[in-house]
Amino acid sequence: MPYPTERAGQGRWCIVQKPAPGTLWTDDVDAVGFEAVPNADPAPVHALLDTASDAGRTPTQAFDELAALIGSRVIDGDLGHWKPNRNRSAARR
Repeated sequence: MPYPTERAGQGRWCIVQKPAPGTLWTDDVDAVGFEAVPNADPAPVHALLDTASDAGRTPTQAFDELAALIGSRVIDGDLGHWKPNRNRSAARR
């Protein structure tokens, strides 16, 4: 995958059920990634991220587009520990 994938700091994430179950996330700076649940194949979501990268989308744009297409409610908070922020609205949609 052509995007940086270090999951650290503040960012946003959403739960994905299809095309593969897991968590799609972004740091809203320069990284986006997908962490599949154990025994799930992450390839379908990675292919969508590759397509977004090939189309010139930034990591944040790729996240926003895929979250709207395949994700659930978007939560913002600490990416390293998946803790939602309590000081801001958790949903951005």
